[in-house]
Amino acid sequence: MTVLLIAAALVGFGLALRVPARVVWVMLATLWAAVLLAHLTLPGDHALTRAIGGSAGGQLVNVLGTAEDGDFDKVGGYEGYSSE
Repeated sequence: MTVLLIAAALVGFGLALRVPARVVWVMLATLWAAVLLAHLTLPGDHALTRAIGGSAGGQLVNVLGTAEDGDFDKVGGYEGYSSE
């Protein structure tokens, strides 16, 4: 929940300051990388990893999705662009 609030704040500040969308995406990618790095390097009972919540595997699944058999139209549970 903490990471979601930080991400929402980054997007909100980006919109308020009229920052280009590419910069906002870079900020969100940097946040995700920092969360993943914290999970991979800090012990599980560290205060920061407890505040972030989840696990490194969970963070990877959030980004990579769970597409099976090459069905990338529904990555992460969302229906995306279909070429049909």
